[in-house]
This record gives sequence, structure tokens and C-alpha cells, in this order.
Amino acid sequence: LEAGLERYKTPRDKILGVFEVIGEIFEQAGFRGCAFMRASAECKANTAPRAVCDDARAWTLDLFTRLAKEAGIPQPKKLAQRLVILYDGATVAAALDGDPHAAATAKAMAAALIAA
Repeated sequence: LEAGLERYKTPRDKILGVFEVIGEIFEQAGFRGCAFMRASAECKANTAPRAVCDDARAWTLDLFTRLAKEAGIPQPKKLAQRLVILYDGATVAAALDGDPHAAATAKAMAAALIAA
């Protein structure tokens, strides 16, 4: 994801770019959803595998929070929490519904959140 974001210049473009990059991932043959989401459903609390899933989750929130701060968006953590929900929803829709366009829908919603 970070490598894919290198092609975007501004923090705002990178925020929206996250959804473009995951959209590219959704279109790959064999995409089955987020490995961390799938694994966390099978992990017991307070185990090493669950800690890895939690770290991945925190990384996503931190990425959005950092980019929102860099973009000068008020209440960056609040926006980041909302963007994570869009990220999650797009990922689940792509995996369960087979909808690779879910990322584009999430990107449009993210743009509306940023504008608001």
C-alpha cells in the first residue's frame, strides 16, 4: 500500500489514493479479502497472531491519521476513524460481493468526508 502511494504528491491525494490502490488489489486474481480481517476472526484474544492483526489495524488508522494531519484537516483522528470504516467496508464488499468497484465508491465517500 505504501509503495502504491508513492505516485501521489499531496497528503489529500494520498488519502484518496489509498482507495485507488486497494481497488487495484481487489482486481487481482485470487483476491479473497484482507488476510488480517480473516485471521482475526479465527484468533483468540491475547495471542501472538491476534497481536499481529491488531498491529495491522493500528497501522491503517495511523496511516490515515498521519495523512489527515499532513493535509491540515481538522480533527484528523476523527476523519481517520471514518476512513478506516470506508476502507473496511470496501474490502468486505470486494471480497464477499465480488465488487472490485467498491473501492471507487469508498473513494467518492472519502472525498465527500474530506470536503465536509
